[in-house]
Amino acid sequence: MIIERQLYARDAQLGDIQQYWLSNDRGVRVGVLNYGLTLTDFIVPDCEGNSVNVVLGFPNFATLRHQTAFVNATIGRYANRIANARLPVLDEDFNLAKNEDQHHLHGGPGGFDKCIWAVERIYSDKEGATLTARLLSADGDEHYPGTLDCGVTLRLDNDNRLTFTVLATSDRATHVNITSHLYFNLSGRDDNSIKDHRFLIPSNQVVEIDRSGIPTGSIVPINDTALDFSRARSLEEALAPSDPLLALRGGIDHCYVFKCHNSAENLRMASAFCEATGLQLQLVSTQPGMQFYTGQYLQSLAGRGGKDYGPFAGFCLEPQHFPDTPNQPAFPSTLLMPGDTYKQCFSYRVEVLKGV
Repeated sequence: MIIERQLYARDAQLGDIQQYWLSNDRGVRVGVLNYGLTLTDFIVPDCEGNSVNVVLGFPNFATLRHQTAFVNATIGRYANRIANARLPVLDEDFNLAKNEDQHHLHGGPGGFDKCIWAVERIYSDKEGATLTARLLSADGDEHYPGTLDCGVTLRLDNDNRLTFTVLATSDRATHVNITSHLYFNLSGRDDNSIKDHRFLIPSNQVVEIDRSGIPTGSIVPINDTALDFSRARSLEEALAPSDPLLALRGGIDHCYVFKCHNSAENLRMASAFCEATGLQLQLVSTQPGMQFYTGQYLQSLAGRGGKDYGPFAGFCLEPQHFPDTPNQPAFPSTLLMPGDTYKQCFSYRVEVLKGV
């Protein structure tokens, strides 16, 4: 197990941007920045032994910093959307920053993805390589109440599993919903669509949304619809029929429901498979939901290979609480009280398989 550190970039405003490399004994390497706790690389040997970078990436730090697609970043304080940027906390309302029309998205324009994280510990042992980083979000940051002390531990083990363990406390009642916004393409090719990937999602419900991606408050069945991946099938097959659920968002951008209550239970949420590389990705998480986003809004985004990423260049499997939960009392609660600890865990495992 190896951990390396190197200077990634120097920024006039942010200072030195450091890149950390976590490696395991099976040839897997993960690059992560202290900026946004953002992954730059997730390199895995494919079925022919070739090294494949299974996440999207950028040619330089300036491109990464100024993109608005939240590529590969840690998202907080609140992943997904909050309607009308209104955050009710107990008997008080807070007006959050608006960064998607009138709504609040992924923690706002200055969310966790735009912050420098303090890397507090890096170590390795015979079973894994580990990095722990911390971010102290001040009271009033993006108009959220409370000083939030957030720690994230990333661990790469010899089973090719990259695990995120997230802990947070607050000195004031607030809402918390933290995830990772990794964009995967298991082909490893910057010019390749993910429509040929096959997905398996063991859920038969999603959070119903309007055209803005805001929940209506209902949870609806998806059996035999375009969103149904209860049997493994390609994204191209799912997108082929005319389905009103797809028309809402131009593709898939929906929160799949796994449990309608808070618990620490680890659940398998999704598998994705690329035949060209023989690589399968598996997601397991303690979160109650998972946002499946098929990258349809990507447009002329400069990629690391000198080619622009376009629609469906990558997909996201984002374990999280449901969108707009603070305004939806029937959803599993995201309220964090002083003296309590927010704790969630999720892991992405990439390995060679013959199929899903």
